[in-house]
Amino acid sequence: MQGLDIMSRGPARIIWKTLIFAYNANEIDQMQEFAERRGVEFIAERTGRFGDETLVPEVHLIKVDRLYENNQDTVVIDPQCSTQEYISADGYYWPCCLMTSMFTLHKTELWKQRAKWSIQNQNLDQARLQLEQWKQQILDNPESAHNVCKMNCKPGQRFAWATM
Repeated sequence: MQGLDIMSRGPARIIWKTLIFAYNANEIDQMQEFAERRGVEFIAERTGRFGDETLVPEVHLIKVDRLYENNQDTVVIDPQCSTQEYISADGYYWPCCLMTSMFTLHKTELWKQRAKWSIQNQNLDQARLQLEQWKQQILDNPESAHNVCKMNCKPGQRFAWATM
């Protein structure tokens, strides 16, 4: 807390980002008030990366940024897969590092199709072609996109590592 107080008096932009889980859902408003009293930007996000159903929050308590709700009428995605190249330690050229959580990746269609993302038997140009096909599928049918894309690749949003 002392470090937070010192940083908030300087020119640094401080962002407190938290994920909403069952165990902290009732404390989100308190966390936001605490952060704002110190001049800290507060962002609370829902996630699908629980790994355990007991961690899923029951209620949506505050407005959150970059929220993906399953009941949206239309999904609009601006794929940001071109702004990074992510090769995992186990040799896969995944579309994005955000979707490779050990808690969720193995539960997805992406994991079932992992052989085509392996770099063991293809060169980088072939891997990049796979990525371009991935992006085109999202652009052609945003509803079919991975939930991580729906949460993190909204129009106008750019990641810190974006080069474009």
